Amino acid sequence: MIFTHGSAFLIPTPPDYRIEHFFVIIAINDGKALMVNVTSYKDGCDSACIVEKGDHDFITHKSFFNYADTQFVELSILDKLLAIEKYKDFPKIKLQGTVSSTLLKKIQEGPKKSDAFPIEYRNLI
Repeated sequence: MIFTHGSAFLIPTPPDYRIEHFFVIIAINDGKALMVNVTSYKDGCDSACIVEKGDHDFITHKSFFNYADTQFVELSILDKLLAIEKYKDFPKIKLQGTVSSTLLKKIQEGPKKSDAFPIEYRNLI
């Protein structure tokens, strides 16, 4: 298994799978990864975990972790997506290393402050 706590990667997302989002695994439980994506900061966004340029190589401007879009995915699915080559217009996962332990802790603390974090995942961190 290549994925672990703090693993960071780009993954194509619906609806057309042409836009890649930056995700970080914040917990692993029973063979599943709890992962949260980063998106550009805008007024009124969830301020539970704001990040800035330099917090990770991928982050180039003020952004936030979008806890409302938290995903709980089988690790085996991530492994398969990592292994596939392009299938039609569907690119594979692109690894982005791991986040620092300081950033991982900050991301894991965010759900305690976020009203948007799904309640069913609160006990997984």
